[in-house]
Amino acid sequence: MYSYIKGVYQGIDDDKIIIEAGGLGYEISAPVSVFAAMPEKGEIIKLYVSQIIREDSHELVGFSDKEQKKIYLKLLGVSGIGPKAALAILSVLTPREIVKAVAENDYKAIARANGVGAKIAQKVVLELKGKVDRSALDEMSAAEDRDEYDDPIYTEALQALVALGFQANEAKPVLKGLTAKTSRELIRMALAKLGSKI
Repeated sequence: MYSYIKGVYQGIDDDKIIIEAGGLGYEISAPVSVFAAMPEKGEIIKLYVSQIIREDSHELVGFSDKEQKKIYLKLLGVSGIGPKAALAILSVLTPREIVKAVAENDYKAIARANGVGAKIAQKVVLELKGKVDRSALDEMSAAEDRDEYDDPIYTEALQALVALGFQANEAKPVLKGLTAKTSRELIRMALAKLGSKI
């Protein structure tokens, strides 16, 4: 089982992120937030991955951080939730927002995901009760403050910097001092300050 893949970002092909590592080109599916945080082609990136094995295919799914991956695997444990639905949920909600929705029985938040109806969303809330709880919010390492999590540009930028190998505690102070209209712009500004440490 793969833990993560670190290599050269080769772009997006047929809705897959392509990473070249060790002479191999890996096709990786991912939540929308991960696609949005991709750097320029040719840069080094790191994605935490999960391997989905079926009778007719093997697929890699990539995440910016370990928390995204953990929540994804928990979602797959819910009856009626497959890889596509789990990705759809992670494309509209951060891991912290999913935990919060489960804790508050807010199935409507989960039902916002494409292809996930109210019944499936209610199953997610019901079956993840006890598996994720409010205390898990404190374990989410992508941001410390609630306000930061409410800003998708900040969240995506921080997740991307962590995926690139920077420590969250060194990226956060830099990001807090910057403003940008898009996560990609924020990432570039942060990289200019942090310098290449990869």
